[in-house]
Amino acid sequence: MKLWALLHVAKVRSLLTFLTVAALSMGSLIPVASAESNIRIAMLYDIGGRGDNGINDAAAKGLDAAKKQFHLSTLAVREMAPINSESDREARLLFLAKAGYDLIIAVGSGYSQAIAVAAEKYPTIQFAILGDASVAMVNVMNIDFSPTQSAFMAGVLAGASSVSAKVGSMLPADQNLQKNQSAFADGVHFANPKAKVFGQSVTLNLKGASNISVASMSSVGVDVIYSTWNKSSEVLNQVIAVGQDLIKKKSKFSIKLIGITPQQYFLTFPAAKKVVIGAVTDRFDRAVIDLVAKALKGQTFNDILDEQAGIYGHIYTFNGGGVALATSAPTSTVTSQLTSAEKVLASGKY
Repeated sequence: MKLWALLHVAKVRSLLTFLTVAALSMGSLIPVASAESNIRIAMLYDIGGRGDNGINDAAAKGLDAAKKQFHLSTLAVREMAPINSESDREARLLFLAKAGYDLIIAVGSGYSQAIAVAAEKYPTIQFAILGDASVAMVNVMNIDFSPTQSAFMAGVLAGASSVSAKVGSMLPADQNLQKNQSAFADGVHFANPKAKVFGQSVTLNLKGASNISVASMSSVGVDVIYSTWNKSSEVLNQVIAVGQDLIKKKSKFSIKLIGITPQQYFLTFPAAKKVVIGAVTDRFDRAVIDLVAKALKGQTFNDILDEQAGIYGHIYTFNGGGVALATSAPTSTVTSQLTSAEKVLASGKY
């Protein structure tokens, strides 16, 4: 073979080698979703769906971010919301499971019963429930947020912000009531060891009326209240009303509120800005992004939440950024106290 022909063959082989290496290199740049295009994810919102300024919107924010981050097509993700009944929750979960979605995410603790039924009927489908840690099924990821850490940090903010050195909590009378009240008191005393703490467990009577009484707390000098009650905006409304009454009486104390988002959607009301000094934020959006990322990798959250009951999933905390505390114009003293308190959480006490 002549010299020019040999050189030509060498150049062709060199070019082919370069193209092969380039193709392999480009393969590593392919978005995750394109390699996992067969993964389908469904989001089942709570009643009302998008636009509630609450847990649905928070979850939707995470889903939108996940779609963008992982380049998910509209065919890979489906969104639904029930109409108004427990049977409708169950029917839609079963519909999505029958349709073969690989991961079905239910938003809110209202799905706890329905998702248990669906998970039992479809054991090969992976489910997740946001804001709940009570479903004892191996194919259900319970994704919740640490209430004790939230109560502790709210207590620090309350103790550091109180002028009267008297603060109160209004928490639902559930199985975690005593633990959360204790964590709140610990936080208060972390910021102000001399502060007095008052607690009111919120319940409903047979007629659906609550026992909430902000006035009774105010009467003993409480000027900061922490509440996680989210079935109505009654605590907020009463704080506003009592605050206005205190102004009329020219009291030296006002009254402020610390709440929790996105569960308390009413904290977005304009009137709330005048009385809310802070809010614990459960990062539903972060949880959704993490769930989608794991699904695309064929993974799940399987932390043991209750070994005896057989409950698995993941609890988000302040330590990992899954829970945060937003404050309104805090003083340098308040900021310093909160920073110190975060170090306590990092130590693993709560």
